[in-house]
Amino acid sequence: MFLVKTKLIETAHKGIGVESMQLITKGSIIWKYCDRFNKIYTVEDLKHLTPIEKDFVDTYMYSNEHGDYVLDLDNSRFMNHSSKPNTSFPYDSEYGYALKDITIGEELTCDYREFDKGSKEDLGFEDKDK
Repeated sequence: MFLVKTKLIETAHKGIGVESMQLITKGSIIWKYCDRFNKIYTVEDLKHLTPIEKDFVDTYMYSNEHGDYVLDLDNSRFMNHSSKPNTSFPYDSEYGYALKDITIGEELTCDYREFDKGSKEDLGFEDKDK
C-alpha cells in the first residue's frame, strides 16, 4: 500500500499512471506490503475465478517469491514500468522506496523485473523509456 499521497493520471505512453501528490525525498519509504491492501492468490485460487475475475487479476497481478500472485488494491497497481525508475521495490523486501527526490506531479515509475518473478518482459510489456 502506498504510504504517500498519489493520484491516477493519463499518460502519453501507457494510458494510466500514478502521480505523486507530495514531495518525496530520496530514500523515503513510499510503499509497504499490507494484508488489507495486497491480496495474495495461489495457483489453486486462480482456478476458481470466473473469466472476468481472472482477466482483472491477470492485468494487475505480479508473482512473488513463493510462487503466489499479488494483487495491489490501491493506486500502486497502476504504476508504469521504466528501465530508469524513480522508485525501487526490492524483491526480498516488504517496502518500496524513492530512488531520487520526487516532485509533486511527477509520475512514479518502477522496474517490474525487480519484483515480479513472472517478469512482464516475458509477457511482452512495453518499456516506457523505449
